[in-house]
Amino acid sequence: MKIAVSGNPTATGSVKLTSGNYSSATTSLVGGGSTINAPAGSLAAGTDTFAATYTPDSSSCSIYNTASGSNTVTVTKVTPTVTVTPTPSSITTAQSVSVTIAVSGGAGSPTATGYVTLTSGTYSSGAAALAGGSATIIVPVGALAAGTDTLNASYTPDSSSSRIYNGASNTARETVTQAPAPFESLENAVDSVT
Repeated sequence: MKIAVSGNPTATGSVKLTSGNYSSATTSLVGGGSTINAPAGSLAAGTDTFAATYTPDSSSCSIYNTASGSNTVTVTKVTPTVTVTPTPSSITTAQSVSVTIAVSGGAGSPTATGYVTLTSGTYSSGAAALAGGSATIIVPVGALAAGTDTLNASYTPDSSSSRIYNGASNTARETVTQAPAPFESLENAVDSVT
């Protein structure tokens, strides 16, 4: 946010920006103005009011009083991108599959925290906590039906990320073929008759 302190001569000193629980560092004026960037996640969703406070320095304190001003900004939550990657992408009913679920708010956004779950048909995983924005869920042997299965991943932000991110979901496909039934080879079985 750009903050300008008007006056003649040019005001010198510092400004500070506050909004809700957010409070910026004190920033020196340059040419009567300053720009302060509020970090992602520092503001609550909705309409936030910024209050800027100007404090004159020793050069300006005989000319200017402390002053303040305010403005509003609308803050909306981000719906992150959920990427679902099964490995391998094709299994038999006798195999498990590892599913990595990554949650990203995009370049420059804070790392998402919270939990992901995975469902497919009658299978439902427990909640897996994100670490570094991703989690891996192992789908056990026999949990997926033969055919083309849809893996449904859902993200739920925790208290740290709920100010920034909405819940989100995405899907991936997994090809599952029926494993051959076990059998006993008889080709070498010989009955010996004497």
